[in-house]
Amino acid sequence: RKTELESQSSSKLSTIMEMSGAGFLRTSLRISALAEH
Repeated sequence: RKTELESQSSSKLSTIMEMSGAGFLRTSLRISALAEH
């Protein structure tokens, strides 16, 4: 089983991944929207 520290850091990592993933999605959406014009 995971220790407290391991689960803490993995949840922090997944949060960062979600945030950067959302930012990447928004950025690529903005780029594709600009490319269409």
